[in-house]
Amino acid sequence: KKNSTSTLRSIMSAFENWLIQNDINIPPSLKKKLEENYVASAKVLAKIKKKGDNAVKEVMDKLKLDLIEETVFEVILSTADEEGNGTGTGAASGSQITTIVPEIVSITDNKNGSVNIEWKLSAQRLNNNADNQLQLEWAEEEKELDYDYGHCKNIDIGKIDLNSKYTTKNVVIDNINANIFRLKWRNFSNIKELKIETDLFDQNH
Repeated sequence: KKNSTSTLRSIMSAFENWLIQNDINIPPSLKKKLEENYVASAKVLAKIKKKGDNAVKEVMDKLKLDLIEETVFEVILSTADEEGNGTGTGAASGSQITTIVPEIVSITDNKNGSVNIEWKLSAQRLNNNADNQLQLEWAEEEKELDYDYGHCKNIDIGKIDLNSKYTTKNVVIDNINANIFRLKWRNFSNIKELKIETDLFDQNH
């Protein structure tokens, strides 16, 4: 049963990524109906479409879709192909990149010098026309990087494609003894504003 649950989650994750890659925003109610009827898969939906209009109508009748759900479902069907990879330009070209982005849901002040943060990670399409960034880190020992004691420099990379090589020249290194280097991908969350009423500096002075 545990393996079955793990497989189902893997299938759902693949379907959600496929939706993201093809720029399809699916209502939670439709997602639930697709899952409950075991058709939350681009490959399965492509097979249904191939069977013809009667098969599609039978599935839609069973799903009991409202107007918005039906419209989105039709978009999904029109995008799905036999391989389940979609016919959108992003998926077809292979250049569309899905990345993990953090999101601050809420942040609250404990009024003792600390805060509570409710957060989540979500898969989103990388905006390939934005000013994406890498960060080059360097230190004398690897443990310095693990504890953020090293040095770093942001690298603006602009538009990128997977498995393509890029060169960034003349990155200034401010520690001649550095011999450990690594790159870090920078994904920023949304911004939340919060006024802190008490901080640890006030408590200790």
